[in-house]
Amino acid sequence: MKIKSILACVVAAPLLLSSTLAIADTVSGTDGETLYLYEAAQSDLNLVSSYKQLIAPVLDKADWLRGYGTASPAQVENLDGTEYWVFAGCKPHDCPSQSYVVMYDPTQKKMVAGALVTNTYEEQDIQSSQIEWLGETNLDYTRVLGKYLY
Repeated sequence: MKIKSILACVVAAPLLLSSTLAIADTVSGTDGETLYLYEAAQSDLNLVSSYKQLIAPVLDKADWLRGYGTASPAQVENLDGTEYWVFAGCKPHDCPSQSYVVMYDPTQKKMVAGALVTNTYEEQDIQSSQIEWLGETNLDYTRVLGKYLY
């Protein structure tokens, strides 16, 4: 019995540690709470303007993006010494069908890149996914955004 307990600890510890290390830092607002895209938009008109410009090419198929969708807190990503805020969300009441991720540079006060994912299902099985890249589509940005697509 003691061997099983030790074995369970040996196996579980690295899994727990690795999942803890994989969690990105969240962005906090002025009140110290985690920051969501909708909240950030309330106080940063540059963010709103650049977000609207970024999503414009896909609004015909994802009009819900105007309201930011059902969102998760912003995550901090660092790329070549620059801090970015990554906001992700999905279509309200239908998250599996469409989701998005956008990358904001708070220093330059502009959205630099993003992606919209549209999934097609047959019953519970996914049949296809389409990713539409938005803004600057360099490899570094797409690698950062890719972690948040599904």
